[in-house]
Formats: sequence, C-alpha cells, structure tokens
Amino acid sequence: MKRIALLAVLCLSVSISGCSMVAPDGESEPEPVAPGLSETGIEDSDALTDAHGDFLENTSFTVITTETVAHENGTVLEERRSRTAVESGFSAYEAERYASTGNESRPDVALYFDGETGGSARQTDDGRVVESFSAESPLSEYVTRSTQTDSLRPVLDSFTTTVSGGTELNGKTLYYVQSTDFHNRYGYLGPRQHVSKLQYAEFSGSVDSEGFVHEYRLIQRGPGNEIGETLTVERRVRYTDVGETTVERPEWAEE
Repeated sequence: MKRIALLAVLCLSVSISGCSMVAPDGESEPEPVAPGLSETGIEDSDALTDAHGDFLENTSFTVITTETVAHENGTVLEERRSRTAVESGFSAYEAERYASTGNESRPDVALYFDGETGGSARQTDDGRVVESFSAESPLSEYVTRSTQTDSLRPVLDSFTTTVSGGTELNGKTLYYVQSTDFHNRYGYLGPRQHVSKLQYAEFSGSVDSEGFVHEYRLIQRGPGNEIGETLTVERRVRYTDVGETTVERPEWAEE
C-alpha cells in the first residue's frame, strides 16, 4: 500500500502532462500507441487483430494481395494476385483473382455479391462459366476471409517485433512494425500450403494509432511439399481507397 501511494505522489509531482507507470524492477512500462501495440512492439495480437477487423467493418476499402513462390535460385514458380473491393459493413463485394506460372498468366476466378445474390465466373478450356449463388452460400462470406482479418491473427502472434516511425497520416499516427524473431507455432502462415515445414520467416507492416494494418509483407521459407526443394513464399497485402471504394456489378454477371 505504501508503494502504491508513493507511485501516486511521484506521478503528481512530475507534471500534469502524464506519467509512465514504473515496473517493480524500476523500468518504465512501454507506452501503448495502438490497440495491442506498444512503443516496443506487438503486445497483444488478438487486440490488434480485433481493432483491424473493427476498422474494416465500418468503412469501404479495396485490398490487393500478391503471393509469389520462388525456387532457391530466385526463379518464380508461381504468382497469384487478387483485388477485392468491399462496401462498408461487408454488404457487397467484387473480387478478381489471377494466377501465373512461368510466362503464362490467366484469370483464376471472379466473384460478385450485392448482399442478396451473387455470381462466380471461372475460365475453362471451353470458355467462361458463370454460376449464381444466394446469400446462404459460403461464397457470400468469402469477403471476410479475403480481407485477411482471420489469417492475420496467427501471423502477428508468431513474431517478436519492434516499432519505429511515428509518421502523421490523415490525422493519425502511422507506425512501422518489423519482426526480430519468429516463433514457429503454426507451420505455414497462410491459406495455401506451399511449404511443409517453416525454416525461416519474417514480417513487416504499417499500423496506425487505431490499430488498422495498412499493409504488411510476410516472407516464409522451407522445403516444398511436392518437390522437396526449398521454396520462398512472399505475401504482400495492401489496403487502398479506404472510405472511397464503390462496388459495381461486373459485365459478366449479366451473362
């Protein structure tokens, strides 16, 4: 009780601008700069992921994802790209995914959902195949997975990080997060299993003071499942047109 009273007196005696709490060993507790994020790194991955998801749920946005798989010599084995436009509240979305292998690039699948009905378009050897789906279909919830909210949680939880920066952006403070150590708890950190066992991984990203992860980059390396060769997988996720994205019905949805 005396120790608590002494801390209170010390806080009052410094200045009314604020007082950092002092840990029992005499070191100052890290100051929080965003939900789950302190001036020393990510302290609570669940809190940061939840804040990121809450932010996205209340605004419109476009998310662009690129995933590249490369051989040990640097030659690209496969690349996948996706662009997803989302209305506020996840009420509607439009998504396009592309895949390339070697010099060949092809549309993978396109999706559209207006809150009630939706459609998917796949490219086959016989041409484009369009199918419709209802609000009860799992595809109506595809957008919540494609925004990376769920897959971001194990990523943030698998690294020890450091924080730098503090750039002002649209009335908020933007911080840069960089991994310093990796804890191999989950195996592959992504929706597709390119490597059978992680040997190396690193993470970097930018987070603002509300906990919104503007973009991040994830690198993973390990032996490939099928060929046994060590593969490097680089995943980049970037959010754009926040609050300014509109979802338009694609032409193929009229077919």
